[in-house]
Amino acid sequence: MRAAVKAKFNMSDAAVNALQGEVLTELYAQTQQSVGLNNNSANGNGDNQWMVTHSTKRRKAMSNVIYRGSVKREPQTVNIVINDTSAPGAVVKLHNGKLEAAADLKGRRFLLGNNRFKGQTIEQAYAKGDTATAFRLEPEQEYYAQIADGTYNFGDELTVKQAGGKLTKAETGDVVLFFFDEESQRVISGGKGYADVVVANAYTK
Repeated sequence: MRAAVKAKFNMSDAAVNALQGEVLTELYAQTQQSVGLNNNSANGNGDNQWMVTHSTKRRKAMSNVIYRGSVKREPQTVNIVINDTSAPGAVVKLHNGKLEAAADLKGRRFLLGNNRFKGQTIEQAYAKGDTATAFRLEPEQEYYAQIADGTYNFGDELTVKQAGGKLTKAETGDVVLFFFDEESQRVISGGKGYADVVVANAYTK
């Protein structure tokens, strides 16, 4: 299974060995689905256009991973002790050498990930004092992030200014950190929403 994924996506040994569970199964399924008759690609020509389009659509439906970007390039992460009980998908910042949920735009910010190697799901909060995995905010990288209750449309500018590190709509004067990246309008309610987002090249609205 890993050999097929490695060959199809031209991944390094380290990257393919890091894949676990449903993510690995999903990628392996794509290696099978993108092959048509006579070993030609399923769209009938020599490129992988069909596979890319199919992958994008299916990726949007995956709700068990924080990172949504390309499998060919591992996102840049840090591993730092966390000083609260935030859950994956929250925006966090460095404070006195430790991570904590960001409620403002001060300090260096990251998006909290889940520790896949320990079997942590995105719903499982870290314990205070755990070593947490967090993603660096690189423009145009795609993630699944915690988002405050509200109505959101494709392309909405997002910032963080609420307790718990949840994203919310940016207003005039706010620093835009992300864009809402779901094609259909969504109403988030219940206080436990997640959404597909894209990292912005931070700017003041």
